[in-house]
Amino acid sequence: MNNGENHIFEFGQFRLDATERILSRNGEPLPLAPKVFDTLVVLVRHRGHLLEKNQLMEEVWPDTFVEEINLAVNISTLRKVLGESDNGRPFIETVPKRGYRFAAETSEPSYKSELVIHNRVRARIVTSETEVDAAIATGAAGTGTKRQLRRSVMLAVLGAGAIVIGLLAIPLWRISHGRTATATPPVRSIAVLPFKPINSEANDEYLELGVADDVINRLTGLKEVVVRPTSTIRKYTNVNQDPIAAGKELRVDSVLEGNIQKLGDHVRVTATLWSVSQGKPLWSNQFDENLKDIFTFEDSISERVAQAVMPQLSGEDKHLLARSQPENAQAHDAYLKGIYFWNKRTEEGLTRAISYFQQAIDAEPTFARAYSGMADCYVLLYDYNMLAPDAAVPKARAAAQKAIALDDTLAEPHSSLGYLETLYDWNWRDAEKEFKTAIDLSPNYANAHHWYGLHLAFAGRFDEGLKELAKAQQLDPLSLAINSNIGRVLYFSRKFEPAIAQLKATVDLDPDFWGAHYKLAEAYEGAGRYQDAVSQYEKAFELSGDKDLAEAMRHGYANSGYRGAMQGWLRQLQEKAGHGEPNAFGLATLHATLGNNDQALNDLGQALKERTSWVILINCHPKFDALRRDPRFQELLRSEGLGQ
Repeated sequence: MNNGENHIFEFGQFRLDATERILSRNGEPLPLAPKVFDTLVVLVRHRGHLLEKNQLMEEVWPDTFVEEINLAVNISTLRKVLGESDNGRPFIETVPKRGYRFAAETSEPSYKSELVIHNRVRARIVTSETEVDAAIATGAAGTGTKRQLRRSVMLAVLGAGAIVIGLLAIPLWRISHGRTATATPPVRSIAVLPFKPINSEANDEYLELGVADDVINRLTGLKEVVVRPTSTIRKYTNVNQDPIAAGKELRVDSVLEGNIQKLGDHVRVTATLWSVSQGKPLWSNQFDENLKDIFTFEDSISERVAQAVMPQLSGEDKHLLARSQPENAQAHDAYLKGIYFWNKRTEEGLTRAISYFQQAIDAEPTFARAYSGMADCYVLLYDYNMLAPDAAVPKARAAAQKAIALDDTLAEPHSSLGYLETLYDWNWRDAEKEFKTAIDLSPNYANAHHWYGLHLAFAGRFDEGLKELAKAQQLDPLSLAINSNIGRVLYFSRKFEPAIAQLKATVDLDPDFWGAHYKLAEAYEGAGRYQDAVSQYEKAFELSGDKDLAEAMRHGYANSGYRGAMQGWLRQLQEKAGHGEPNAFGLATLHATLGNNDQALNDLGQALKERTSWVILINCHPKFDALRRDPRFQELLRSEGLGQ
């Protein structure tokens, strides 16, 4: 591209060396994908002049047919990297329907400044295009036995997602070992945003989320890097979110964003790892792979990841990164759909997720993560009282045990077993053992800390439970379930005002989350603020879809105050029980609230026989405080082994 022209340009805080292929800002190199760099060079060489799109594409991709969207992606990437000039205008202007213009003034550096800056940048350069090519070639050449070639477009995209993981590991290692500029802060936490199709009309929500989940699963086992879970990044599906803004919201050091595109029989992946604090990319690259070769290349990714991060990882961590993916194309496809519906956390979503996980297992019976996903679904259906214990628990337990038998490095099924041991078996010792195993396997798995914290609280160990929940919140700060359960454990601890403050903050995160309103109502009750409690109960029931119950409470409160509202609620539950929707534990709490102690004890006995998940709250729920000195209550605890 030189053609005898000047090859070094300075504009604003930037310096572009077209010959050495280096773009730097204030002496710090900024990595760009090769074609993104070429796009910038062509624009700068024609600075001040309009470049028609066709002309620009011909210069960047000579003798190659590409679509206009490829150019648009490169321009978008450059705008994110360059930002705005000192006068607040973009460096690259768009002329609608025609092309682009590089609008900034440029200057040529003096020989002395050129020599000084050149030496400094070259000494601190992160990686060259040659190094990247060599790394890719070495990894591909070192592959052992290859999987059979697969041509599924769906799985081709997944393979491209795996490429991102392997190449992401390279900057992580270099950042932590001083290969980048010293001003670059270390990467200790990452959020992987849903991968976006280049063509907005080709949006596939479960695919976007599924590819991100695949990346997240590979990285979550790392002990040195915290990875935000899929449940947290789900909100960015089908949203064109600025990665820096998302990173600040998610409270992470770095954000990985990616684009995927099918071009004939090829798949193109563009991936960028952003530093949130510096607002600049730490690494970026673009890859084109033939569909018939994509999975052959995928086999070498895990090996290259382990090699790239070897200085900072234990042998166990390298084993986790290299964990094999399913051989069967249909299995992986079905698994991604299961993950998508699992993250909806609704009865319909969990039921559909189970169906897809079963399809994955049918296609590949040794797919451990599919069994683990199925176990998690059945655990939540039981926990949320959406499926009877005798229907949910045996299937949850069998799926979790099968997952562990197939892959004993998975933390998730151990966590599921721990929660079952708590909610259903009331086996405190074995439950704690399972949770500690899960945390040892994956210290940064937020849900293990979350459920372990609840286990401790249910056992009356409130301070310990709050510490575990605080760890879970640190790993997943925007989780509504974790934040609301911190408030609920404060309520169980009889710390009503702190519970109210925590739950109000959770409501602020998402005013439509009915669970936070329900738990806030309980905290208001504990504090004796009954009007506020009834108002929050009504809001919770309306958001959950039970408008009849909300109206019954509203009507009862208008007639007889707080007691009338509770009586209205009780009548609604009794009517539902008459129509085949028994809820002995809910009836027990309401009878206890109204002072109907005999009936409350009868209902508690029935709830214990039914083994409903919520009966575990008998140990810690403030609504049963008036019953705790009753010998019959103590006998119930002793007979079922629930006493502590």
